[in-house]
Amino acid sequence: MDIDGDGQIDLLTEWGHYWAPEGRSRVYRNAGQGKFIDITAATGLPEQGLSIKGVGDLNRDGLPDLICIRNKRLEIFLNDGRGRFTQQAGAFVGGDRGINAPSWGLAVVTDFDNDGWPDILANGRHFLRLYRGTGDGRFLYMNDTWGIKDLSAAAVDDGLCFGDINGDGRLDILGYTSLDHPRHVAVYRNYLPVQNWINIRLVGQPGNRGAAGAKIRLYEPGTERLLWYEQVLIYDSQASASYYSFAQTERHFGLGSRMAVDASVEFYPSGKVVWQRAAAANRTVVVRE
Repeated sequence: MDIDGDGQIDLLTEWGHYWAPEGRSRVYRNAGQGKFIDITAATGLPEQGLSIKGVGDLNRDGLPDLICIRNKRLEIFLNDGRGRFTQQAGAFVGGDRGINAPSWGLAVVTDFDNDGWPDILANGRHFLRLYRGTGDGRFLYMNDTWGIKDLSAAAVDDGLCFGDINGDGRLDILGYTSLDHPRHVAVYRNYLPVQNWINIRLVGQPGNRGAAGAKIRLYEPGTERLLWYEQVLIYDSQASASYYSFAQTERHFGLGSRMAVDASVEFYPSGKVVWQRAAAANRTVVVRE
């Protein structure tokens, strides 16, 4: 992930598990020529007692923010554009059960209700939590309202799983209903009110067909008003199974009542920018490098 906008992909690491149960994280800046520099302290993040779980632009400023576990709670750290992060107090509302094993699990930013604001799906040792973004910097716990059991094994090779399984433009979720042996799972079909959406499917050049590192930006048509920003990331923490794992990279964005967007994709490492102007809602748009 490019945390400081210099065009170089930086490295976020998280570890701990059994030998450091409080969680550990580090940030390394890409200095070029294969060199990475530990800048954890300069980012404002503590190395100990923090687990970086996921990344996404959570406030529509075009900068990648962090979703972390600290002091047994999910927290958001906002990016100031220079690679320094500040905790946003009170960002998560509800779902207050403590997290006792912060090194397990992942967090993903996407839009489950297609209202145009980012939502967060996070899992870990014995929890699976879905938070709806309200557009005012808060994320509301929706498991009870949307009928999703707050449960996940998140042991070795376990993770979170979501995707549009029936092609209706709404993301569905696969979750645990029991941790007994054999474990039981359920498919949670998304029947939330219909709103507009768009999928952006990226095709990179040979050597990076999946377009890892590409930056997707969606704008109000004919304006510079940013609606969505996402950098295509490579995760490696147990499992993050979803239709995102297909050989062709695809990302889902909710549009609310909007019928079209201008889509810009900045491919990596070429830096080539490809536009799809006035891309219509409720379809998959293929963007080739």
